[in-house]
Amino acid sequence: MKGQLAVQRDRQSCQVMPGAAPEATAPAPDKQPLTAEQFSAWKQHRDAQAAQDKAVAAEQRRADILAGKVAPNGRELYELHPELFEDY
Repeated sequence: MKGQLAVQRDRQSCQVMPGAAPEATAPAPDKQPLTAEQFSAWKQHRDAQAAQDKAVAAEQRRADILAGKVAPNGRELYELHPELFEDY
């Protein structure tokens, strides 16, 4: 189990297995705790990067559809060729 002592149980005793992680993990002495401002800045950067990656992927998919490399799904087909559909 992660984060707990790895214990080898037998009938007479319980022994800690070599290389087992300590039960209570303390932060490394050279590491500073993360502040709310640092987390917020990281989250904004991560969200911006994800939005940029999503936009690039969408543009690449559109280019692939127009080039005939992949078939469009229904929504993409409607956006590209609305004249093919009848609105009720």
